[in-house]
Order: sequence, then C-alpha cells, then structure tokens
Amino acid sequence: MKKILLAGLTIILCYSVSYGQEEECSLRLMPTQVTFFYPVGMFGLKAQDYSYLFSLNMLAGRTGGVDGFEVGGLININDCYMKGFQAAGIGNINAGFGDGFQSAGIFNIVEGKYNGFQSAGIFNITGGFCNAVQAAGIYNFSSGLNGAQFSGIASISDGKTSGMQCSGILSIATKSSGLAQISGIANASDSIKGIQIGGIVNIAENIDGAQIGGIINMADDVDGAQIGGIINVASNVKGLQLAGIINICDSINGIPLALFSYVRKNGYRKFEISTNEFTPVNITYKTGVKRFYTQFSLGYNNSIDNDFTYGFGLGTVLPLKNSRSSLNFVLNTTQFFRYYSDVNYTQLYSLSADYSINILNKFEVFAGPRVNFLYSSRSYIAARFAPEWGRAFEYDNRWWGWIGYHAGIRF
Repeated sequence: MKKILLAGLTIILCYSVSYGQEEECSLRLMPTQVTFFYPVGMFGLKAQDYSYLFSLNMLAGRTGGVDGFEVGGLININDCYMKGFQAAGIGNINAGFGDGFQSAGIFNIVEGKYNGFQSAGIFNITGGFCNAVQAAGIYNFSSGLNGAQFSGIASISDGKTSGMQCSGILSIATKSSGLAQISGIANASDSIKGIQIGGIVNIAENIDGAQIGGIINMADDVDGAQIGGIINVASNVKGLQLAGIINICDSINGIPLALFSYVRKNGYRKFEISTNEFTPVNITYKTGVKRFYTQFSLGYNNSIDNDFTYGFGLGTVLPLKNSRSSLNFVLNTTQFFRYYSDVNYTQLYSLSADYSINILNKFEVFAGPRVNFLYSSRSYIAARFAPEWGRAFEYDNRWWGWIGYHAGIRF
C-alpha cells in the first residue's frame, strides 16, 4: 500500500524516485540548493546526487537528502533521507529514512524508518518502524510504533507497538506492548499490555491491563479488568468483568458484575422453586459465580387479588466445611403486576439467608429466615400486603417490616 501511494504521487509529478536505504546513500553535502520545479534549479538533474544543509523548492523539488532545513511550496522529494526540518504546502516524500520534524498541508510519506515528529493535514505513512509522534487530520500508518499516533479518523500500526494511539474513529495495532489505545468508535489489537478505551467497541486477542468500551468489549484472555457499557465477551478472565447488562466468558478467576453474567466452565447457574410467607409460589433463575450472582424471579400471591410478582436480586454462596452444604445470602427487590395503577408504587425489599444441603449431587434443599421491608405510596395497600402475624415494624402506615421465611428446592 505504501509503495502504491508513493508511486502514484511521483507519477503525477513526473518523477522517478529510486528507493534507498540509509546504508546505501553516500551523498556529498552541499550548503544550499534552490529549485523552482524539478529539474529547473541550481543543480538540475543532478540535484538528487547531493544532500543539503538548506533546501528551498519554490513549487516542487527533488534532492538526495536533507541535513538541516528544507521548505517546499508544494512537494519535497528526497531519494535517501531527511535529517532535520522539512515543511511542504502539500506533501513530503522520502524514499529512505527520516529523522527530525516533518510538516505538510496534506501528507508525509517515509519509505523507511522514522524518528521524530510527523504532522500532516490528511495522512502520515511510515513504511518502516516509527519511533516518533504522528499527528494527522485523517489517517496515520506505520510499520511498528514507539511513540504516539493522533488522527481524526484512523491510526494503524502494523508491527510492534508501544506508546499511544488516539483516533476519532479507529485505532489498530499488532504486537503491542505498553500501549494506550483510545478511539471514539473502535480499537483493535492482537494483544494489549496497557489500556483500550473505545467509545463503542474494543477488540483484542489478549488484554493485560484494562479494556473499557462504551458498548462492547471482546477479548480472548483478560488479565485485569474488562469494563463495558452494555456487554463484555471473553474466553478466560483473571480479574474483573463489569458491564451494564451482560458478561459472557468461558471461565473467570475473579468476579463478573452485570445484570446478567454467564460463565460457561466454572460459573454458578441454578433453577429454584421456593415458597415464602409473601408469595407462596416462586420460580427463580440464578447466574454468575458463587462469589457473586444475580437472580431473576417470578412469584404468585393468591391471598390478595391473585397477584403476580417479579423480582431481581444479588446473591453470594459461602461453602461450608462439609462440601455438601452451603449458606446463601440474597438481597432482593420485588415488584407487583397489578391491573390498577396505584399499586405500581408498591415495592418489597428483602434479605434472606438460607442453609442448603446437596442431595446426591442432583439438587439442593434449603430453608432459612428472611427480613422484609414493604413500601407503598398507598397506606391501605401496605397494610393489606404485610402479614399480621409477622409485623415487627411500621412507619407512617406506608412502611412495614417483618421477619419471614424462605424455603425450597434448587437444581
């Protein structure tokens, strides 16, 4: 891609540039040269046989190299190298290596390695390793990076990458080490030892650090933290998975925090049928890991207008020394399905602790106490729902509290 772009530009200018390397260039140093439009200048067709301390190209010029300062009205072309400062109204093309500062209104192209700083209105392209800062209005490309890339649309490093990539839309790196990748929309890398921050999506093979995405993060192995606004997807996680809605992974040595977390290999998934003093019939699904899981439940209360309920909870499992038994602690909130609007303001908050025993590794039976607090915006409704036999707390006839029970079977 680099050679195609370079060839296209030189054909337009009617030039034939010979690509060279640093060790192949043996140029005589001249103090100065002035060219109007190559080959109309001080050295004519031999201008590319020398390097210059000062080079001035009124429109477009071609030299062997620069060892100081070069300014071009439109385009500067160097066959071997650029050392020092180079500025052009349209672009700089260097068929060898660069060391210093390049600035152009549209583009900078360096076929070999580059050390220093590149600034272009549209794009920078470095065919070799870039030990520098690249800043462009649209696009940066380098074959490896130790420094920083800043662009309005995309930054790409195809090789060993360390430092920072910051783009308005897309950043891509391969073989990264010690990299901060930041973009408005998407980041992609085979591996990240550092941080990925994407406005929408981050993709990486391996993460050793943090992956932070506005919507979705995807990685194979994560050692650190994966934080997504909506969803995280990974194979193996060592650390934290935090998402606004969904976490998905094969295995985790840590904690997944989300509305719904699915861990395929070492996760915790249970289906539960239970009863309590408030809703005699309940079905619940638990998912996550034992240290932290979420649960979703449906219940039925036949004592008052045959009311159905739905709930959400956070729980943890504490295994006991006897491997067949454990303690479960759940903080839950329950809402009512009602056909009249005023009960939509009624909410039940509960904290349960139950003791469970595993039966033949097929299912668990459990039972334990539950502390309840019921609130309703209508005082008469709160009084109707709170069981008379267990009422232990009342405030303003809208808050009621009692100690109840929770028991059932878990698969």
